[in-house]
Amino acid sequence: AVGDNPFGSTAAREEYLFAYAVTLARAQERSAAKRALLRYAEEHPAGSHNGEVYFALGQMYKDEGKIDLASTYLQQAATMKQGTDALRDAADLLLDSGKHARAIDAYTRLAENSTEPAERRYAESRIVVAMLRAGKLSDAASAIERFRSAWPEAEAEQDEFMLERGKYHHRAGEYRAAQDLFDDVEDSDIRALAALGSYWNGRCLEAQSRNSDAREQYGDVIEEYPGTEAALESMMSLGRMAMRAEQYQDAATQYRAVVDAESIPDAMRKEALNGLISAYDVMGMYDVAAEMTRRFLEAWPGDPTAFRKRVNLGIFLTQLRYFDTAIDHLESLLAEASPDDQAEIRYYIGEAYFYKHDFTQAALEFLKVPYLVVGKTEIDWASAAYAQAGECYRELSKFDLAIDMYQKVVDTKGVDPRFRAEAEKRIKEIRALMN
Repeated sequence: AVGDNPFGSTAAREEYLFAYAVTLARAQERSAAKRALLRYAEEHPAGSHNGEVYFALGQMYKDEGKIDLASTYLQQAATMKQGTDALRDAADLLLDSGKHARAIDAYTRLAENSTEPAERRYAESRIVVAMLRAGKLSDAASAIERFRSAWPEAEAEQDEFMLERGKYHHRAGEYRAAQDLFDDVEDSDIRALAALGSYWNGRCLEAQSRNSDAREQYGDVIEEYPGTEAALESMMSLGRMAMRAEQYQDAATQYRAVVDAESIPDAMRKEALNGLISAYDVMGMYDVAAEMTRRFLEAWPGDPTAFRKRVNLGIFLTQLRYFDTAIDHLESLLAEASPDDQAEIRYYIGEAYFYKHDFTQAALEFLKVPYLVVGKTEIDWASAAYAQAGECYRELSKFDLAIDMYQKVVDTKGVDPRFRAEAEKRIKEIRALMN
């Protein structure tokens, strides 16, 4: 009948909610999509799309690094029509996140439930890898023998087991034993594994502080095995070594090569981008630091570090002298910031006005800061703001107000002695100007 609600039935509402969640996900509105999926799971516990919903939630929580939630949803999906794909994803996630005992259980279920020989072979090989990473060498040795009997042609897996045994000895600081195994892996017919053997030999050299030899080893891997996981890992290792040695341009070169590579794991791309941002920041290359920050935020807007990166982007814009853009950007963050974060952001807004030479507005912004601080923070934003307000009034030749601001710093209980001494010095300088 005309006027009837087309979504009046439970089945229709269920279909609408699922379609709504899918639309949001396709539009990359992840937070809204996740809320819709969770609502679906809550309102339709026996819904016809629960397998897909649990699988999607598992992938979302995986991307957020919430491993327990992700594996729970993926394993729930595995009991529904998503089947072994979801179970395999859950098991892989547990293994990659170091939850070895749970990974072994999940792979065991996968091996028992799969009808495909290739999938059983994969599951049984992962069980061995999980045992080795858990340090269960005796159990792993028995599992390796069972695997060899079941899959005698599986040479690649045997080479991988040797690689994992070497990594066990590396973790234990037994570098000679590790290198002997990695040397054997370098002879593998599987190019990717041979490359990893060479890379891990570099890790052994680095762990023994043989940095020059390690850098040479990593360079050889990059040259001989371009495009492999080992080459990318070698670039990351060279980047980290360069950062520790404060060779920031060298670090940026390595990290940029990783960032610009195709088909790399999210975790590696994130670390490389973070390394690039830090290196460019230290070198004062704020334009590229801002570019890399935007690139990170576009890829992972929901990352736990996203808000801090958005604040830092405002700082980079100020350092690039885009003062109005920086002010607009920082002000846009205030609504979602905690009080202490608001204090910090207000301080940076004040700085932007100060460098813009709008000293009156800068002073007003700085004087908002002390009222926003609610607890002890790593940086004493209140005292810093009073000092900067003092600088504003000094620039405006309002010397009495400037002295009042610096006196607030001097009178602040527990203020850093160096900060107090600097404020006292400023007061003397201003009084000298007034005489």
